[in-house]
Amino acid sequence: LICIKIMQSNNPGKVVKFCYFNAQSICNKTNDILDYLLDNDIDICAISETWLNSIDSVTVASLESENYKLHHVPRLEKRGGGVALLIKKNIDFMALSPSKVTMFEYLNAKLTCGNSVINIVVLYRPQTINGKNTSCNLFFDEFSDLLSKQLNQSGKLLIVGDFNFHWNNHTDESVIKMKDIINSFDLEPHITG
Repeated sequence: LICIKIMQSNNPGKVVKFCYFNAQSICNKTNDILDYLLDNDIDICAISETWLNSIDSVTVASLESENYKLHHVPRLEKRGGGVALLIKKNIDFMALSPSKVTMFEYLNAKLTCGNSVINIVVLYRPQTINGKNTSCNLFFDEFSDLLSKQLNQSGKLLIVGDFNFHWNNHTDESVIKMKDIINSFDLEPHITG
């Protein structure tokens, strides 16, 4: 759970409560998700591995029934994957068109809260694509391109998701490279797991 302080002339101490989780299917967890959001007064919830498809209207309607709107990018070609944002209806947001990438799935949105602009990216990098391990080098190239574009936007940047790296493995070459990329863009990681 992250609290983001926003600038608002009529309420300078206001915070936006934000959470993220990897659902491994939200279809059978809608009540649990909504209970958590309502019990904790969450404003924005990012989800990876939604496992939604483009015609999953029952799940979408269930999630949107409790003062939230859902923006999601389903995995189109097969089961699994997908990313989403559940956002309280009183928060202005604009979904942005994602660039074409092959090594991860993501969505991005620009949120306006008071006088603050927050650019949120929800990302899921599968360990395998079509039964083959994903190319870390291509992922790093595509992720670096995404960061370059995002950092040219006005506002604060928040990137969340499941990158499928074991961050605490300090000898893993992929983890070292990921940390180098984050440092090269002068970003501050808040990573667990």
